[in-house]
Amino acid sequence: MTDKRWTKERFLKYIKKNALFAETNQILNIEELSKKMGLSERYVEKRICDWRQVGELPKVDMTRQFDSFRKYYSKTDDERIIYLRQRGVS
Repeated sequence: MTDKRWTKERFLKYIKKNALFAETNQILNIEELSKKMGLSERYVEKRICDWRQVGELPKVDMTRQFDSFRKYYSKTDDERIIYLRQRGVS
């Protein structure tokens, strides 16, 4: 698609239909989407962020992440880390 006139409705419909969502609701193919739409990645990311804030797209939920890399710590993990750190554990 080379048409540069992306209305909000058309843009959102295209994203919902073509985006690849991870288990955390992050969109994995923003680069591909932006190229096909003829828009910058930054612009597409900004629109997605805006729509997440108003509920048009699901919010990112890092607690649903399968891989432990960059996974958020639970409250219990935080407390354990603070406890150990206070006792000099590196």
